Amino acid sequence: MLAIDSPAAERQPEPRMFELRITAQPLDEALKEFSRQSGMQVIYFSSLTDRLQSPGVNGKYTVNAALYALLAGSRLSFRVINARTVEIRKEDEGAKEERNVH
Repeated sequence: MLAIDSPAAERQPEPRMFELRITAQPLDEALKEFSRQSGMQVIYFSSLTDRLQSPGVNGKYTVNAALYALLAGSRLSFRVINARTVEIRKEDEGAKEERNVH
């Protein structure tokens, strides 16, 4: 068995960056456009985005940075489910789940 003990072996991969051009628009449309441009699957109940606007994004973003920007001011958050899927949810749902675990 060969073990490699070097700083390069311990480094985590850099987060993937996406070139995104999403104009300010209704949040549900912005999330659909994010999905199209990034290749990520975005799941959420459509009622969560009713009457909400997204400020949009323009430039290079990680998934996390793009979603924080797209959801700004919406009182929504997100949870990464796996490398290709994110869930949009109410901002306080994560805190409720954490309280129930402890």
